[in-house]
Amino acid sequence: LAPLSLGTIQGRKWIRRRILSFGNPICCPSVTYVKDNLPQRLFAEGLNTNLDWAAWEKLSREDGRFVYIPEALMAHRIYEDSVTGMLIQNGTRSREDLKMLMRFWPGPFAKAINALYSKSQKSRLK
Repeated sequence: LAPLSLGTIQGRKWIRRRILSFGNPICCPSVTYVKDNLPQRLFAEGLNTNLDWAAWEKLSREDGRFVYIPEALMAHRIYEDSVTGMLIQNGTRSREDLKMLMRFWPGPFAKAINALYSKSQKSRLK
């Protein structure tokens, strides 16, 4: 996300899309939206784990800025028996991640990135 801390490129669509094309690096509880600047319907239906990533992908096509503040301003809590953990275990997360990656990459590339990206889920599995 470091490029988004540079004001000169925060508004460039290709930078925002490239950052999102390797996975969702944006922790959803740490987000603030300017509501008046958003499309009326931001969050897509039919997703369980990637609502935020899909919203970011949609917004990355619009004019505007993604602003990143590189300071640690919050902590993220992970707990056992969360819905996210369940969706990782039953494969929903990987399926949705692949679906999202295919918005950015041709199938073979998306599958290769997804294979690497899914390794990060192992820390959530026991």
